[in-house]
Amino acid sequence: LCTSKQPGWKDVSPLYVRLVLERALDVREFWDLSKSAEAAYGEDVGGHTAAVVIDRRPKTGDLHQIFALRAQRDLTVVPLPRSLLLQARLDGRETDALQEQMGLYTGQTNLYDARTAVTDVLSFFGREALLSELGQSLTSGRSAIVFGMRKVGKSSLLGRLREECDWPVALVDLEGYMTGGLGYVFEEALHGWRAALQACFQDIPLPEWEEGLSGADPASQTHSFRQAVGQLLELLADQPGRPGLLLFLDEVDVLLDQPGYSDFAGILRSVAESPRWSGRFAILAAGLEPTLNRRDRIADKRNPFYAFFGETPLPPLEPKHARTMIVSLGGQMGISYKREALDTLLGSGGGHPFLTRQLCSQTIGASDWPDSVSAARAEQAVDAYLGQPRNYLAESLWAIDAGGPPAAEATLLSALADSQPQGDETLVAGGISAQEKRARQLALQHLRDQSIVRQIKGGWEIAIPLYRRWIRRYILNQPDKADAEESQ
Repeated sequence: LCTSKQPGWKDVSPLYVRLVLERALDVREFWDLSKSAEAAYGEDVGGHTAAVVIDRRPKTGDLHQIFALRAQRDLTVVPLPRSLLLQARLDGRETDALQEQMGLYTGQTNLYDARTAVTDVLSFFGREALLSELGQSLTSGRSAIVFGMRKVGKSSLLGRLREECDWPVALVDLEGYMTGGLGYVFEEALHGWRAALQACFQDIPLPEWEEGLSGADPASQTHSFRQAVGQLLELLADQPGRPGLLLFLDEVDVLLDQPGYSDFAGILRSVAESPRWSGRFAILAAGLEPTLNRRDRIADKRNPFYAFFGETPLPPLEPKHARTMIVSLGGQMGISYKREALDTLLGSGGGHPFLTRQLCSQTIGASDWPDSVSAARAEQAVDAYLGQPRNYLAESLWAIDAGGPPAAEATLLSALADSQPQGDETLVAGGISAQEKRARQLALQHLRDQSIVRQIKGGWEIAIPLYRRWIRRYILNQPDKADAEESQ
């Protein structure tokens, strides 16, 4: 039972905290939590708040019962994922992170309306197999690049993997490269590794090397960075299992036309392929496109990252994981869904996590959330979202204010929106020039890489049903009625 007189804690102090680690929070654990909280408070738990530290996601079936029991007992339960607490320590923002989590579950917060990367075990859904596969590959020294359309979960994947990896990870958002250059990336990487090492290997004496990276000379920065990486790997070599270092680079697309890119990519590849540190250093990059891995020359220079990464496209969530996301987040807010409402939201969002959450947010409204969402309410919300002029479909997928996708992609998408599925023989052949045929082949490959289209029996189709409806309505000027009839 924790008490605090600090500002911001008066409303929940005293706070009962329980650890449920190395096991799932199930119905039995929740009952134990309720009884223990009741004993700690010395009275009925109604109106009280309890926090539970967890490191595993509760099973979906248990979640439904837990939400019902929580409402029945009027006990507010705040989940504190262990990974969230550990990462807050690494970032030096323990108090802020804890207060933010408390605010999510003690206030009227719309958990669907997440604008930033989500990584904790209660907010991150699906991708478990991919996390395991990437983790094994990286800790074997094999670098990878994850790519896919905007807001499909690339940054969340990197953040979640950073919390699960056994090796120290430095995560660098490369948006800062445009102003800070090589020095920014190197300093951020070393800062991230230092924090991870201090948290996990407290007995390691860490050297001081930041000052050598603040100079303006790129050659000096590169030399100092390589030397620092070598020092850290030598120190880690004496630890059990001889762990290595992982560097996660988010938003790698910004690197393409940046000065110093060749030097930057060259030093990272040389470290990763050095026989001295073989298998103990790897890079995980994330961006919209795998261009860095496929283009032989960039800015008239040989590209050091050409054919360096293993490629991993990131598709939308599988239907079962998207369903769990909707139900779990809704349950934490006291909202349930009729089966037909769930089918409407899942069928419209196509498993895209951001779009699906936006549809759910539109469905529950800004205030006075419903206890249960009907099919009619979900359908009205989907139609209202479709009509918003600056929704994700218009702004990101079609980029309408920027003139839309390239001509060949627009042609393919319009054709599939009008009638699908269609095979290669109709989409990329028949009565067109060789140049146009190649343009369409490349466009189809790009749309497939982005998981915007997918191949099914009979040919290709648009993977996100609501995107197809949007194209029909706003690009082809076709009524929704025909689309609805086809989907049935």
